[in-house]
Amino acid sequence: MLTIDPTSVCDVCNDQYGVVCLPYLIPCGHTFCRSCLVNISDNNPKGAACPLCRERFTLESICLVRVDPADPLPKLSYDGFLPSDDTDSDFSDRARSPWNQEPRIREEARALELRVQKAASVKCTFEEVSELRDDIQNWLLTEPKYKPNGKFPALRLSAALLRAILLNSLAYTEASKASKLVENGLLEKIKQLEANQTVLEADVKRAKLQTGEKQHEIGQLRLEIERLRKANPNAAGSTRLHSSFFPGPSSPPTSPTTPTSPAPSSSASAYMTSPEAHSSRVPLPPP
Repeated sequence: MLTIDPTSVCDVCNDQYGVVCLPYLIPCGHTFCRSCLVNISDNNPKGAACPLCRERFTLESICLVRVDPADPLPKLSYDGFLPSDDTDSDFSDRARSPWNQEPRIREEARALELRVQKAASVKCTFEEVSELRDDIQNWLLTEPKYKPNGKFPALRLSAALLRAILLNSLAYTEASKASKLVENGLLEKIKQLEANQTVLEADVKRAKLQTGEKQHEIGQLRLEIERLRKANPNAAGSTRLHSSFFPGPSSPPTSPTTPTSPAPSSSASAYMTSPEAHSSRVPLPPP
């Protein structure tokens, strides 16, 4: 009976042979998984060929290889010692057969891929996306022996994309908060300016009313003055100031220091100019 090493993989998809990935033999003697052989046949309608030797084959000519995997590491027991049941210990990892772990790992990976597809088709919250990303990251980090870096590229890419989505969401949230604060500040300023505008408009309206009242009073006073002038035209002259209080250039003011003497009469002037008046003067005695 033909046996295959438990670590053998398909040369096309590089998946390890197991319960869900069974090897199939083609006429040239090479083995591949059935899904790869079907894809090769569908993509080559003129005739499928072996990827290694290019020999032609058909799906009717392939046959399943019976595999009887043996336990690579049988359980050991010593006096007073039993292997630990801790699934995370190195001993238990070595003791477990890869034929039993491969289906479980592939099922877990498929379940995570379905969760990613569902999250991409519907609108999820930040918490849901964060939880999905953490689950994928933790799953990839556990049991690294069965999850090397080259395997499960879709899940690794999904974890990176989910992380980028979370970072963008955080940045958008912070920007939204900042813009909301700015918007609230501008709204407060607009309200304050509107209140000031209302006060100023009220002041302008009140000032216009007062101006109209004053103009009306001025008009009434002018009408009253015109009526009084027409009723008593002489009263206008009496209200003027007398001209003697404001002498003009035609009547210069007299000096207050030079007294004015009355003009001498004709008899007095004749007496002072006659010779008898001069001769009748009595001489004064010497001192």
